[in-house]
Amino acid sequence: MDNMLSSFLIEFETLESISLNGYGGEAIHGLFFEVLRDYSGKVAEYFHNENKKSKPFSLSGILEKKVRTEGELFLGSGENASFRISILEEKLIPDTLAAFGKALNLKAKLPLANGRVIIKRINYQEGSSRWVGSSLYPKIFEEAKPAGKIRLRFFSPTSFRIKGKQCTLPAPYQTFSSLMDKWNSFSGIPLKNGFLERLREVYPSQFELRSELIQFSNYKIIGFRGVVEYRLGREFTSEEKRIINTLADFAFYAGVGYKTTMGMGQTMRIDSNGRR
Repeated sequence: MDNMLSSFLIEFETLESISLNGYGGEAIHGLFFEVLRDYSGKVAEYFHNENKKSKPFSLSGILEKKVRTEGELFLGSGENASFRISILEEKLIPDTLAAFGKALNLKAKLPLANGRVIIKRINYQEGSSRWVGSSLYPKIFEEAKPAGKIRLRFFSPTSFRIKGKQCTLPAPYQTFSSLMDKWNSFSGIPLKNGFLERLREVYPSQFELRSELIQFSNYKIIGFRGVVEYRLGREFTSEEKRIINTLADFAFYAGVGYKTTMGMGQTMRIDSNGRR
């Protein structure tokens, strides 16, 4: 059976004023599991399994531009906003949609940081937003082209955890090995680990980046945001370029780096005009 992956938006309305750390990714993570537990403890436990090397989902923070002051984002009472869920394992897509569908139908008052919200809409219609989409792992692999340039936009702060320390630069090896780990965990089309060393020969040719500190409840993380163009030189075969381009296309769903289940590392491949 082909393995599907999907990304959709959850649109909500606040029932009171709310203040969120960073862009709200940590609080959205909490809301996500509240909805899952109310639907099925077994499903929530599967998502939360600490033994998994790679988590089968990623979450954005608040996608709209909202007022931020001293590292906090503020939503007024009755304000609308949205966040994105990407599911990397096909069997979890129906359960996730059913869980949020239940919250929507019951008009459940859900906790978000220091306030409550209600779900207004689940948007999974292709083409309705640049953040909504679905595909099959074989399709991503088969349609990847052997392009020599790859442009990625890191929409939310991105960081890598290396030997207990944070790396806040978009090094090609860290970027693509992060994607390769998730691809091998869920695609059913494993890429050989020996290919990892080849990733060290990818190099960034252009970039427009800034660093940003994100406040979580008990700690802070510095990450980078912006655009990076990676170049694949002549030393790469056409097939090797196709594999790396596969990973770049996969980034839309997987996210890159550390804390992708709490809003970090939201990434999208773009063209020279900034379009997906």
